[in-house]
Amino acid sequence: MVVKKDKGVRYSSGLDYMIEIKWNQSIIQNSATVLCISNYKQSFVNVTVIDLKTRRKNIVKSFQLTNRPTRLYQIDENNLLIGTEGGNIEHWIFDEGSCKKVYHAHPESDAGIASIIELSSKSELLRGEPYESNKDKFKLLATASRGAKEFRLWKLDLATHELLPYLKIETTIDGGIKYLMESQDT
Repeated sequence: MVVKKDKGVRYSSGLDYMIEIKWNQSIIQNSATVLCISNYKQSFVNVTVIDLKTRRKNIVKSFQLTNRPTRLYQIDENNLLIGTEGGNIEHWIFDEGSCKKVYHAHPESDAGIASIIELSSKSELLRGEPYESNKDKFKLLATASRGAKEFRLWKLDLATHELLPYLKIETTIDGGIKYLMESQDT
């Protein structure tokens, strides 16, 4: 029996990130899933189809970034937000394989984006208008950076996929915010 060993150098880090994404760019097997995987040390993001039955992987897209990636968030089947070092968020488009826009989300921070979450709250007070009248217009996203003591809320316009600044919430937390979590009334 011959065993092939991968002699390639692997550069992994505790800041690498992976999410399962929705994919409509190509047909995939029922036994497969599509993962978006970031590599912090080498500053790239791969979109990989992994067939769980046959144990095959196929890298279908690869994005080389200027800053190191720290967080991933999928807007829809064709758009991805990548949080990077320097407090930036890059908007990438799968079809074009290019960066559409770079948002300076946390300019006071040199550290990376630590969290990007979608808020599920339907509160009119938080959203600024009744939920039913705008549920198809925008999503509320919250971001935080490990190097900043505030977090920000953004309106993600669903028609244009633009991130629009909405609220900046300052805290007394020193050393940055690593995690964001939304709680709900029970």
